[in-house]
Amino acid sequence: MIKTFYIFLGVLVMGFVGWLTFRSPSLLGTPLERLGTLEPFFLRDHKAERVTVEHFRGKTTVVDFIFTRCPGICPLLTQRMAQLEKNTRHFGEALQFVSISVDPEYDTPLVLMDFVQKQELTMDRWKFLTGPLNSIERVVMGSFKSFMGKRRIASESENPDLFEITHGENFILVDKDLTLRLFHKVQTDKDLKAVYSALELLIQDN
Repeated sequence: MIKTFYIFLGVLVMGFVGWLTFRSPSLLGTPLERLGTLEPFFLRDHKAERVTVEHFRGKTTVVDFIFTRCPGICPLLTQRMAQLEKNTRHFGEALQFVSISVDPEYDTPLVLMDFVQKQELTMDRWKFLTGPLNSIERVVMGSFKSFMGKRRIASESENPDLFEITHGENFILVDKDLTLRLFHKVQTDKDLKAVYSALELLIQDN
């Protein structure tokens, strides 16, 4: 019953995220809308320190979803996030970055810290978060209106452990009042410039 609920919720969220992406200001030339509000949560960062929704209050935040053993889009997302972090340092502490693992059973704080160090990422304003799977699912699908899940890519008799993790690929912008303001893809330089322009608007409003 619980599995069926999460499948149904995932379908609804995927449709909602598609609508949100279509509504991005880079496509419509409209002001940033208010697309939802973060709900209370409790996770751990790459230092194993407690992180709650209050971490987002008072600052503009860029959020994405990754996992460290991802063979697909995640390396690009992390590269784009690092590029955006570098290009926005003049915003100072008004802006921060959060990457949430959608493979928390593997991505412990220790694994995330090792990943951060190997990638040589600048972490002054950037946190990688993990936690119990059910908590991650509530945060990703509930608060951030995105999707995540696992899909078996081999029969159980062939390899019971072979599966694919799916997740949202947008950058999500959250304002200082914990409100979701933008979902935007970041595959191209033009995409990243659109995210940067939206950040300028949000930080001006701080």
